[in-house]
Amino acid sequence: MHVIRSATRGRAASSITPTAGVFVARPEAMQTLDDLQRSTRSTGLVHLDLDRFHQVNTQWGHHVGDRVLAMLGPRLAGCLPVGSVVSSTDGDAFVAIVPDADWWLTTSIAERMLQVVAEPIVLEGAEQTVPVMVRASAGIAWRAEHDAPIDLMEHAYLACRRAKATAPGTVVGYEYSLGEQAVRRQRIEDGLRRAIAEDELRLFVQPEIDLRDGRVIGVEALVRWQHPTDGLLAPAVFLPDAEAAGLMTALGDWVLDAAIDLAEQWRELRDGAPMRVWVNLAAQQLADGEHLRERMTAALREGRITPRCIGFEVTESSLLEDLPAATGALTSLRQLGFEIALDDFGTGYSSLSYLRRLPVTAVKIDRSFVAGIGDSLTDEAIVEAVIDLSHALGLRVVAEGIEDVHQATALVRMGADHAQGYHFGRPVPPADLQASLSLPWCGATPPSTEPDPLVHLADELPGFGSPRARLLMAALDTAHDAVSSPPRSEVTR
Repeated sequence: MHVIRSATRGRAASSITPTAGVFVARPEAMQTLDDLQRSTRSTGLVHLDLDRFHQVNTQWGHHVGDRVLAMLGPRLAGCLPVGSVVSSTDGDAFVAIVPDADWWLTTSIAERMLQVVAEPIVLEGAEQTVPVMVRASAGIAWRAEHDAPIDLMEHAYLACRRAKATAPGTVVGYEYSLGEQAVRRQRIEDGLRRAIAEDELRLFVQPEIDLRDGRVIGVEALVRWQHPTDGLLAPAVFLPDAEAAGLMTALGDWVLDAAIDLAEQWRELRDGAPMRVWVNLAAQQLADGEHLRERMTAALREGRITPRCIGFEVTESSLLEDLPAATGALTSLRQLGFEIALDDFGTGYSSLSYLRRLPVTAVKIDRSFVAGIGDSLTDEAIVEAVIDLSHALGLRVVAEGIEDVHQATALVRMGADHAQGYHFGRPVPPADLQASLSLPWCGATPPSTEPDPLVHLADELPGFGSPRARLLMAALDTAHDAVSSPPRSEVTR
């Protein structure tokens, strides 16, 4: 990836003399590009894509979104040099074609275009004035004078995709490695479509333990791809490409069907007693809440499952794609009786507001905080605070990433409800977990029942709050007294 410069910080962007570009229809823009490709002139091309523009349509309506797009075209043309053209493409993207441009001019133009997009768009209505704010990412491609023709449209598009995926709001320049990645991505996309159609996907599960008594009370459903030549592939290998290709709904449907089948099978084996299977929901699934509701309503109506058989997990990143749509989808699932967990809690920007706004019944503390248990009083204090806050709101707490018995013991002492991690079991096919479901702690070493030693250590300390909070405050006070000028490092014990 070649990130050129932040859209709001590039000095070269302000040096462009505006006023000479023309906003044209797409066929005319393509004709201009064809003429330049047949000539010996250098050419710069900018592909600009609006970030999360669907939120404008959701919040204000498609008629407002259409007006915003109509106003942006001429506005973008106004920042282009003489002889340049800009055109809208399918959806919410624009392409600018700049004759006789070098790499640096193309970069500056792209940066200026991002600045122009970021300026408020004020729509005058019959009843009110609506200020609309949008942001964009851009990719650029360039052909030098006398060079052979190249696919500038494809190159700039690939660079823009990289910008949106890794550095939204910036300009990314095309590199030939992006073309290689595009070929690889297309191969994976084609393979995934085949995998879904030809039953190459595999369901794996990881147990969730009740920390009060060690019972296995549920599993998280995870997907693997049994590739015909590359073997068993982890989700990190193919899920990003599945999302980019718009395949997450189809892939999610497969996982959901497999989870329902498993929950139904285990319910029969357990004489009607449910074992909840947790299913992760992607942003594309949340965007089509009606489809999701219909599938779950059908499974309930057919008697295959009860609401206690399936639960749903969502991450903040999946919610941010379209929060109103996601909230509606989750609310409809909650109305059907299904539990909903907020995954990776503590790593996002606004997780606390989600606890108030979303119909969640549980939070899953991110493994990055659990990993610090035993080493970092700060991480322990955060985990303990999240547990107390969640319980005050009537929510269950699941700790992720439990690696050893010491972490499990600490979480029991802090009051966590459930736990999940390699200490209790790695993701495996359901058949491999079957024998361990009835074992206490899924066969792992149980947490210690000894009293928490931190309680004794903190008894003589001043302050308020839990023992960990008082120890942390005492350690911070000591560090502050000992070292006044250098920045404080992470407090560990």
